Amino acid sequence: MTVLGVGINAQGWVMKMEYGNVAEIPVFLLTQFGRGFAVMSGYYCSGNVSGSHINPATTISMAIFRRSPWTHIPFYILSQFLGCLIASFLVRRYYYPSFLYYTELSAWTDISSINSTARIFATFPANGANNGFACFAEFLGTAIMVIIIFATADMSNLPAERSAPLIVALVTMTIGFSFGYTGWAFNSLRDFAGRIVFVRH
Repeated sequence: MTVLGVGINAQGWVMKMEYGNVAEIPVFLLTQFGRGFAVMSGYYCSGNVSGSHINPATTISMAIFRRSPWTHIPFYILSQFLGCLIASFLVRRYYYPSFLYYTELSAWTDISSINSTARIFATFPANGANNGFACFAEFLGTAIMVIIIFATADMSNLPAERSAPLIVALVTMTIGFSFGYTGWAFNSLRDFAGRIVFVRH
């Protein structure tokens, strides 16, 4: 899932570098729809293995409210982190020639630069938003996502068979369209792993 999501960010960055402002709306749409389908692919791939534990917020919430075994939590979270880290490294390696072509090395970690590649791998507060607001935005979006996941996993509210990943994908897109002001990581490990990758030139 993460390799597709971060790859979409990188592809959007390349499009903006190549076509300028004219690419803003296409890149925005690409990002929202692409991330939704990336989440769906992650759920389909991991559903029968772990019950679709691809997000630490969901994993911990499941342990608290759905009585998932706490002994499984460290292994799920470690697997999620390693998956995010490997995915970010793969995307960085794949797009490395484009990064070198379109921007100076010194601009890679300068988040104030429009050419910064840091925003591909991690999220940062939008213009006019402080860190406190960014935390609230992430909490709100994550809470909405977890509520929908719980609803699709509720046996008394069970959707059509195998449709839960599609529902979660559509909700992910909707959250991106409505609450994407801060870049909507909604996955702390994806963001943290991305930061480890982009600070390494």
